[in-house]
Amino acid sequence: MIIPRDKYLQELRSVMHNGMIKIITGVRRCGKSYLLFELFKQSLLENGVNEEHIIQVDLEDRRNKHLREPDRLLDHIDGHITDNDMYYILLDEIQLVPEFEDVLNSYLKIKNTDVYVSKKTEKENYLKSLFQGTYIRDIKERYNIRNDDDLSELIDIIASNIGCLTNPTNLENTFKSVKGHSISDTTIQSYLGMLQDAFMLEKAIRYDIKGKHYINTPSKYYFEDVGLRNARLNYRQIDIVGGLTPSHVNTDGISIINIIDFLKDTEGNLL
Repeated sequence: MIIPRDKYLQELRSVMHNGMIKIITGVRRCGKSYLLFELFKQSLLENGVNEEHIIQVDLEDRRNKHLREPDRLLDHIDGHITDNDMYYILLDEIQLVPEFEDVLNSYLKIKNTDVYVSKKTEKENYLKSLFQGTYIRDIKERYNIRNDDDLSELIDIIASNIGCLTNPTNLENTFKSVKGHSISDTTIQSYLGMLQDAFMLEKAIRYDIKGKHYINTPSKYYFEDVGLRNARLNYRQIDIVGGLTPSHVNTDGISIINIIDFLKDTEGNLL
């Protein structure tokens, strides 16, 4: 399914030819490359830009590994600029290039270049570290958990099935059939309680259940912080709306930042 990104495409269009370097940031697999190389490029072509004046480099592609060296990347781009017409430079995953700030700064004073780059946000590494170093460690220490393998497996199962009806008995069966070992529903119930007490998970109970029927009735579990959930799965399954509670519905992780000629200050220090 193709997800329209009219909002972000319009933002890119609105900053064309403004003398700045446009940087699209976001977590992995949120659609940065698609926005840049497919939607924006197609927009350029539809508006009469010659394809030879679109310089496109996917720096994440192993075939372009040599272009991750800053001087080679400069030479590659310069080699495609052959006249005084406007050139559109599209670079994906610019953070893979050492000293990429110097590369970008090199085109700020070239009047016939308009530069657009994507860059993975550093937030995801922070979230992974936060999940393991703070949440998991805190739960293990607070509840004196010595073997956290089952706890980790449970978190992975919940993270992969956000918003699905489940209960401790169903989860116990999942451990037996998928993971190949047994863990009691009582232990699972205890772990779920720990995760809720740590404000990692939120439990949603069906509103029409009364009295004893609450016991072992299937419920839905959501992560309090969607970023932590995505980091736990290494950004393999990023839900835009379907797996989020209403309070968590937001945009899909892309922001556009305009970087002007103060990428470095007058003394050469990075800002």
